[in-house]
Amino acid sequence: MEDWKLREAMNARLRDMEAPVCVINVEKVDQDFHARFSAKGRGYLYRILNRRAPAIIEKNRVWWVPVPLDVEKMRQGAKYLLGHHDFSSFRAAACQAKSPIKTLDKLDIEVCGEEIRFIVEARSFLHHQVRNMVGTLKMVGDGHLEPEDVKKILEAKKRSAAGVNAPACGLYLNKVVY
Repeated sequence: MEDWKLREAMNARLRDMEAPVCVINVEKVDQDFHARFSAKGRGYLYRILNRRAPAIIEKNRVWWVPVPLDVEKMRQGAKYLLGHHDFSSFRAAACQAKSPIKTLDKLDIEVCGEEIRFIVEARSFLHHQVRNMVGTLKMVGDGHLEPEDVKKILEAKKRSAAGVNAPACGLYLNKVVY
């Protein structure tokens, strides 16, 4: 079957199911292709709604943080996480990765109105790594930690040294590179 025909057939089925997704592109792959293990890179977006008023339309789609966050301090703390490190302090207990050593290629923090967005990219991540990093940086932003504490947390190599685990509601897988 031609790629475009398969795409159209899948989208017709998804419309019938009233699924909130659609297929944009279809490609042929080798038999040994695996959606997770064949990926050469991944990108995540994490969203914090930072205002006094709670999330209504975006409820369960963002982490609502009602206290003001110092984004510049969060950016300073984030710099310590870039590069090749042992991320044991940001690893969930249930993580099945063989090694806690990862290379974090990108950790940008952008402000868009009342929203703080974390754009995070790497070849691969540990279980809850992004949420644990965001939770720790949030604690830098609210003054519970200093930017330099992120370096100490990373060097501690134990989960108990890091900050809170940010809720799943703000996390989006938005990029996979094959």
